[in-house]
Amino acid sequence: GPITEGYTADHRGHIFKIRLDTGASSSWSLSTLFTLKSDTSRTTNTRPIVIPHTLEVGRFGGNMWIFGGTADVKGPDLQVLSNDAQYIFGFNSNASPDVCLIKEDLYPIGQSNDSEFLGDATSTAQGKTAGWHIRLQSRNQVKKQDAEYASTPPVLYGGSLLVSTFIPAIEDPNDQCQVGGTARLFIMDADTSKGQWQKSTNMRFVEFSGIKISGLTVSRGKVFLGIKELNPGFDPTSVEGVILKNSVKRGGLLVFDL
Repeated sequence: GPITEGYTADHRGHIFKIRLDTGASSSWSLSTLFTLKSDTSRTTNTRPIVIPHTLEVGRFGGNMWIFGGTADVKGPDLQVLSNDAQYIFGFNSNASPDVCLIKEDLYPIGQSNDSEFLGDATSTAQGKTAGWHIRLQSRNQVKKQDAEYASTPPVLYGGSLLVSTFIPAIEDPNDQCQVGGTARLFIMDADTSKGQWQKSTNMRFVEFSGIKISGLTVSRGKVFLGIKELNPGFDPTSVEGVILKNSVKRGGLLVFDL
């Protein structure tokens, strides 16, 4: 059938819904569903966070869910952190049809806390049902790690959400041509954020040291990753904590079974 609605984001952290079923294009309508800003506890003034990647959408329980990831790390001069904390998020677009949702309406998930997910006892007690968000790792000078950010758009496959992030290594704070870093690949239950890497532990992500993931797609039960090797000798069979089933690496492409 005809397309009746669309979704898009802007550089001010807004996600919009476009109604296309109202006749001529001159009568199409635009409404704001969600606004993403930095934490007030971490900055003097909250600032919008750019949502640069394509959004992913999917229906769960009859409702349209929106998923995104941010990469608003560097400021215009490439020397100053624009927003130190970046996010992966998912929300029910029908949860608040008359009022724009904000990040604080979503359940904050601890990135590595595999026991937290939308629908757990804490989220239920807090009345958080609209969606979830995960704040990615901030800049850590001691560990020589820059701020983590989403390096690919999120991808839905069945009920799973996949998205990759990147943590650049800090070789020299004044050298923006730094090499090295760590990629993370998140695989989660889309509408709850429950990890799906290891069913027994609900692990959300695994780390790939020495690569950056720049492309991600899933087809016929296989994950295809476009990768850039930052350090020589990357071995897909030595990923910490998991075994990549039937993994094959050819040049800048890594393929394995989901």
